[in-house]
Amino acid sequence: MKYYIISVNPMNYYHGPFLVRSETSKLFNPHYLYIYLKTWIEDSFMITNDHIIGYDPSEESIYRTYNQDIMDEMKEISEERAFEIIRNKEFDFTVFKLKEFVKDLDLKKIKEVIEQTLKRMNEN
Repeated sequence: MKYYIISVNPMNYYHGPFLVRSETSKLFNPHYLYIYLKTWIEDSFMITNDHIIGYDPSEESIYRTYNQDIMDEMKEISEERAFEIIRNKEFDFTVFKLKEFVKDLDLKKIKEVIEQTLKRMNEN
């Protein structure tokens, strides 16, 4: 499992920061965002993929992809650091289209993810 922080950039399309959990840093593999509801959600917004390829949706030129500024916003961190950020509530994570996400909440899945996360945190 890999963990990443996507930092805030006021010039960026997204409202970060984001904590990302991923099995790999490859495109189109499941990536998960930690949100203020204290759970992980699948990154259906493609925020992680956009940062992997440096996609800047606000750019209207050939520099829309492979933008180094966008790629540099995403830094790999250790699992310990990720759980430390969550435990210490160092900052709240948001999703730029949260309203669209909320209508599709799967409460059973959220409960399962929370239970797994708490179990894992208690083991550490």
